[in-house]
Amino acid sequence: MKREQSAMMMALALWAAGVGAEEVAPESLPAELGIEQACSLALEHNPGLAATRERLVEQDGLLTEARARFFPRLTASGDYEAFDEGRLQSFGGFSPESTRWDASLDATLTVFSGGRNRQFIQGAKAHRRSIETSVRAGAEDLLIQVLRAYHGAWLADQRVRVQQEALSVYEQQLTIARNMFKAGAGEKYDVMQAEVALANARPPLIRAENDRRRSVDRLQEIVGLPYPPGQDASATLLSSAPAAKPTARELDEAIDMALQNRPEIERTEHDLAAARSKVRMVKREQSPLVDLFAGYGVESDQYGTASSLEGWRAGVKVEWPWFDGGARRGKVRQARSSERQIALGGAATALMIEGEVRQSYYDQQEAAAILAASETVITQAREALEMARSRYKAGKGTQLEVLESQLQLTRAQLEQSTARHDLELAAAQMKRATGESLIVQAD
Repeated sequence: MKREQSAMMMALALWAAGVGAEEVAPESLPAELGIEQACSLALEHNPGLAATRERLVEQDGLLTEARARFFPRLTASGDYEAFDEGRLQSFGGFSPESTRWDASLDATLTVFSGGRNRQFIQGAKAHRRSIETSVRAGAEDLLIQVLRAYHGAWLADQRVRVQQEALSVYEQQLTIARNMFKAGAGEKYDVMQAEVALANARPPLIRAENDRRRSVDRLQEIVGLPYPPGQDASATLLSSAPAAKPTARELDEAIDMALQNRPEIERTEHDLAAARSKVRMVKREQSPLVDLFAGYGVESDQYGTASSLEGWRAGVKVEWPWFDGGARRGKVRQARSSERQIALGGAATALMIEGEVRQSYYDQQEAAAILAASETVITQAREALEMARSRYKAGKGTQLEVLESQLQLTRAQLEQSTARHDLELAAAQMKRATGESLIVQAD
C-alpha cells in the first residue's frame, strides 16, 4: 500500500512537472531560488530524467506493435508491366496485349500461435512497469542530487557569512589596537598583530566565496537550466534555508521499510516477470503458427477478350517447425540464464539497499550528536570572545587572547554549519534509502 501511495505521489509530481513545463517554461535559472522551486525545476528540465521518460514512450510503441499481432493485417498490392512487341508470341492465333496489370487486397489473421504472442505482450507490459519504476527511481535520485547540491550551496553561504563575520571582528580589533596605540595605552606590536590577523582572515573568505560559486554551478547543472544572460552563480540567491527533519526510526524498521518501498526492488520483480514471459514465449516457438487469409484481386486479361479478370481467394496457412538444429533450445537456455541473472542482481540490490540504510542511519546519528554538542560550544565561544575583548579594553588581557577567542568562535561556527548541513543531508538520504518519496520533503 505504501509503495502504491509513493508511486501515485511520484506520478502526480511528474505529471504536474509536465503541466508546469507547458504553462510556464522558464528559459533560465531564477535569480532567487528556493529549495522547493529547485526540485520542481529539476523534475521539469533535467535532461537525464527526460531521457528516462522517453523510454516509456519507446515501450508504449513496442506494446502497440505487440498488440497488432492480434489484429488482421490488410495489404494492398498492384503491378503494371509493359512488354516490347518483339518479345510477344502468338498462341492459337491470339496475340497477347503488350501491357499487363493486376491489383489485389489481402487480409491475414493469426488465429493460433501457441501462446507466444500473448507471452510477448505480457513481457512487454512487465517491462513497461519496470521502466515506470526506473522513472520513479530516477526522479528520486535526481531529487537527492538537488537536495545535496542545495545543501552544499547553503553550507557554502554559511561559511562565507562566518568568514565575513570573522573578518569584521578582526577589522574592529585592528581599529581598537590603533586607537589604543595612538592614545598611548597600547603597543605597536598589538597593531601589527591585528594587521596580520586581518590579512590571514582574507584567504579563507576568498576560498569560501569560490566554493559557494562552484556549489551553485553544480546546482544549476543538476536543475538543467542556464543562467540568465550576463549573470552567473554569484548573482543567484538561495532564498530558503533547508530544514533538518531527522526520522525517529529504529534501524531494523528502516531496513524493512526500504525493502518494501524502494522502487529498485519493485523493478526487479517486474524484470523477473518479463524474463519469465520471455522463457515461456521462446518455449512456445515450437508450436504451430496458423494464419487465415483471404483476398480479392483483379487483373488484365492478356490473352482473352475480356478487359479484366477478378475474383476472391481464401485459405489457411500452417507453419510448424519440427527441427531447427537446436536453435530454440539455445534460445531457452539464454532466456533462463537471463532470468537467473536478474534474480541474482535483485539479491545484490537488496544487500546494497540495506547497506545504504545503515550508512544513512549512522550518518544521521553522528550528525545529530555533533550538532547538539556544537550548540553549547557556540554559546561558550561567544562569551569567551566578549570577555577577552572587555579584558583587553580594560588593560587586563592581551590582544592574543582576543584573536585566539575569535579563531575558536570561527571554528565553532563552521563546525556548527557543517553539522547542520550533515544532519539535513543525512535526513534526506535516509528518506531516499528507506523509499520515502522526497517529493514530500521538496514540498
